[in-house]
Amino acid sequence: MRVPFLSSNQSFINQVNSLNQKQIELQQQLSQGQKLTDASEDPLAVSRALTASSEKTKLQTYARNLSRAEFVGNYTLDTLTQLKEVADAVVNLSNSNDGLTTDGDLQAKGYHANQLVSQALQMVNTQLSGDYIFAGANTGEIPFVAHSYTEFIQDENGNFLDLEGNVLGPSD
Repeated sequence: MRVPFLSSNQSFINQVNSLNQKQIELQQQLSQGQKLTDASEDPLAVSRALTASSEKTKLQTYARNLSRAEFVGNYTLDTLTQLKEVADAVVNLSNSNDGLTTDGDLQAKGYHANQLVSQALQMVNTQLSGDYIFAGANTGEIPFVAHSYTEFIQDENGNFLDLEGNVLGPSD
């Protein structure tokens, strides 16, 4: 059998070009750190890579959520610490009745108590990122509202009345 001279040269050139192309692909894989260039080359490896990628995304989400929960928790703890200080001031105020004899003394104490209530109300209605932190599940609505009286109403029997006319307690 006779082999034409040109045919063997062309075959050799094709093989060299094919090997050159394979070398280029391997160098690209090496430089990119990738084992595969096409998903069909190793479906199991591609599956593992996709699973790892999705797990990484989940872990990043968990980390963000945990970071936010820690921030909200610390903020809430700071607010509760401040609220405890106000509560302690209210206890001290209520325990210091000695020497209060005039209407002016009692009125000053009442104003001080109203200021402490207002301060506490501001704290329990604290917002963080637009959400009320003590609102429970309904974080979009203000959780606490206080009604304070600057003047007390009494009926003819001396009973204190609320704004609707209900008896609060006997006057002594």
